[in-house]
Amino acid sequence: MKIVAAIQVSTKSLRLPGKAFKDICGKPVLVRIIERLRKAEEVDGIVIATTVRPEDDALAGFAAERDLGCVRGEVTDVVGRLLAAARLAGADAVLRVTGDSPMVDPELVNAVIGRYRTLGERVSFVTTCLPPTFPEGYSMEVLPRNLLEHLDAVLVTPDDRETFAIYISKNTNLYSRSVVSYRKDASNFRLTLDYPEDFQVIESVYRHFLGIGKEDFTIDEVVDFLGHHPEIAAINQHLIDREKYPYHFGDAAVKKAL
Repeated sequence: MKIVAAIQVSTKSLRLPGKAFKDICGKPVLVRIIERLRKAEEVDGIVIATTVRPEDDALAGFAAERDLGCVRGEVTDVVGRLLAAARLAGADAVLRVTGDSPMVDPELVNAVIGRYRTLGERVSFVTTCLPPTFPEGYSMEVLPRNLLEHLDAVLVTPDDRETFAIYISKNTNLYSRSVVSYRKDASNFRLTLDYPEDFQVIESVYRHFLGIGKEDFTIDEVVDFLGHHPEIAAINQHLIDREKYPYHFGDAAVKKAL
C-alpha cells in the first residue's frame, strides 16, 4: 500500500502573506515541513498540492527544484488537488498535511499512517481530530484514494470541496473514522501558523530546541516546553477558536473555514 504526504499549501494569506517561505531559524516553513515529513518512515513520497493562482508559481518552482511532485488546482478545490496528488504519485491514499503546520511530528505521522495500514477498508479515513487532543497545528488525515474519488463525484459546490473535512466529519452515518488521540488534552496550545503571534510561538520553540542541538524534537517535548513556559504559550492562545474545525464541525465551522 503506497501512502504519500500531500502538502496543501498556498502563498496567499491575508494575515501572514507568503508564510510558506517565511524563515524559521534559517529555513523556510515549507522546508521545515518537508524535512520533518521525510523523517517519517511510513511516508512513501511527498507531493505539493497548490493552486493555479500566479502567486503560487513560486511553489511549483520550489517543487521542481527539489524533484518533488506538484499538482495545481482551483483555490477552493481542495478535494480535486488531493485526488490529483494521489493520481500523480500512484498512491492508494494520501496523508493530508497543511502548509501552516511546521511542527508536524514524524512519530505522529507514522502512528496515523500505521493506523490506516492496520485498519484499511474497515474505516473511511484516519484523523487526529474530532475530538482534538493535540495542539492546534497537528491536524492531519489519511484519505484513501477511493474516498477522494467518491468525494470528487458527490461534492459539487466550491464551499463543500474546500471544506470537505467538515463534511465527512459530520456525516458519521456515511463515513467512519478512526481517531488517533494524544495521551492527554493539549488542545489549549496553538502551533499552527496563521498570525504573527503564531510565528512568535513557533519560532521560540524552534530556537529553543535548535539551541540545544535537537532538531528532531517531538510533540511530547514541545508540549512539555510550553507547559514550562506559559509566557510563550500565552502569546497566541487568544487566537484559539473552538467554533472552528477541528474543534467544531457544524455550520459555523464551515463559515469560518471559508
